[in-house]
Amino acid sequence: MISVNYDEAQGTGGLVPVGEYEVVIKRGSQMATPGGTEYLNIPMVIRNDVEQPRQNAYLWHTVWHLKSPSASDPNGFSGKSIQIISKAANIPNGKSFSTLEEWLESLVGRVVRVTVEHDTYNGNTNARIKYTNESTKPECLHKFKEKPDTTHEAYTEVTSEDDSDLPF
Repeated sequence: MISVNYDEAQGTGGLVPVGEYEVVIKRGSQMATPGGTEYLNIPMVIRNDVEQPRQNAYLWHTVWHLKSPSASDPNGFSGKSIQIISKAANIPNGKSFSTLEEWLESLVGRVVRVTVEHDTYNGNTNARIKYTNESTKPECLHKFKEKPDTTHEAYTEVTSEDDSDLPF
C-alpha cells in the first residue's frame, strides 16, 4: 500500500532556497546562448561535508560577456567578476593565466561561499548567485555522487552471423 504524503516530498529537487551556501566548484566553461550571447558557466555543488540544506544540489554561476568591454575585461568578460571569483576561490594574488580556459580549469575543486537569491525572468523563477565570498569552511571533504557504470563493458554484446531475423 502507498499513501501519498506531500510533507515527505519537501526539500528534494526544485528551487534552491534563498540563503548562503558552502559550495565546491565542479568545472567551468565558455558557452553561448542559442541567440549567440557568450557567457562563462561555472557549475557549483552544495557541499555535503557541511551541515546545510540541499546538499549535492547544483547552482550555476554565470558571467555574461559585456556589450561594451574595456581593456581590463578578459576576452570581453567582466574583469571585476573574474577577480571577485578568483579572490573567493583563494587563487593567489598576482597569479597569471595564459588563457581564459586555464583560469576556468584552476577553479575546479575550489570551495567558495555563495549567497543565493531568486530571480524571475520571462515568468520563470531561478536561483541566482548574487555574491561570491571566501569559504568559512576551507577544508573540503565533499564526496561527489558516483554515476553508475554505463560503459560498453557493462553490457553483453549480441552478435549473429545472420541478422535477417532481427526486428530492426
